[in-house]
Amino acid sequence: MFVETTITTEKDTIGGPNQELMRISVSNKKRVKINKVTFHGNTQFESKKLKRKMKGSKEKGWYKIFSSSKFSEEAFEKDKEKVIATYASKGFRDVSISKDSVYKFSDRTVNIDVWIDEGPKYYFRNITWIGNTKYPTSQLDQMLGIKKGDIFSQAKLDEGLFISQSSRDISSLYMDDGYLFSK
Repeated sequence: MFVETTITTEKDTIGGPNQELMRISVSNKKRVKINKVTFHGNTQFESKKLKRKMKGSKEKGWYKIFSSSKFSEEAFEKDKEKVIATYASKGFRDVSISKDSVYKFSDRTVNIDVWIDEGPKYYFRNITWIGNTKYPTSQLDQMLGIKKGDIFSQAKLDEGLFISQSSRDISSLYMDDGYLFSK
């Protein structure tokens, strides 16, 4: 997009009489900054909140002294994943970015457009324990920490079942009693 190329040709003395060498020089010396980020299709979150999640793709502004607004393709890809994770943490399991567009705004800036398909919001319903002869259902429900009607969060479910930092999860409960495996 902001690349300078120069092409030079010269006679090839080693090859045949009708051969030439072509040299193509590509330079990417200009820093490209982000002028504006626009979200389309977001009804559940304000654009301002989604922009805050995009740490590597910030808009330029006179008040943003300490943050860089330099455009990076890798940072933009990571930021799109963060936007999806924001939706997923609030129950939107089917969220996707249908398309995005990065286009030239001026000689040194680009605009970014992101189209979001939010999908439906999911909630936890009935959780049923099967085969729990060691611990009562009420104790397992309390340790899991999820009630009917809570907004679905895969991270919260995993934390309650497997990977709690405080070791207050279901698998740790069974492992502490000598069960190597439980599912």
